[in-house]
Amino acid sequence: MSVLNYRHRMAQQASRSSVELYTNLFFKDKAIQEEGHVIRVMKNGFSVLIPRYGIEGYVYASPTDSTTSPFTYNGETNQLVSESATIKLFARVTVLVAVEEAGVAAAQRSKLVLRLVDPVVPGLSVDSIIAEQPPAKKAKVEAKGTPKKGRK
Repeated sequence: MSVLNYRHRMAQQASRSSVELYTNLFFKDKAIQEEGHVIRVMKNGFSVLIPRYGIEGYVYASPTDSTTSPFTYNGETNQLVSESATIKLFARVTVLVAVEEAGVAAAQRSKLVLRLVDPVVPGLSVDSIIAEQPPAKKAKVEAKGTPKKGRK
């Protein structure tokens, strides 16, 4: 019976590793801004579920370990409160999804990183990438009833 449990556990681990690999390959060399929902709030940050891609990630409340967090955790209401925003369970947030290469020349694991875009929290939020993108090109549409070239 222990052989079956071992095989099952190894199959689950292989499945999770495969999902992680292909998720990292999809987001590699690009940053995508997407809307998500807060599914868990803790003292040092919150978890976000991005339904469009079916991924879950963690947004840390302070950008680095050495800086202080702009948020104060309220344990009674399970919220992160700052001067400009409040993060609570099931709140909609906009995050920037990117792959961060770790280690020397990315020889070590790369990981999926989420950064807060909206609500804007000074010292934590990153700028929106939507405004930086050029406008989409419009497709040429032929008007109905106009003759096409080569037809009579």
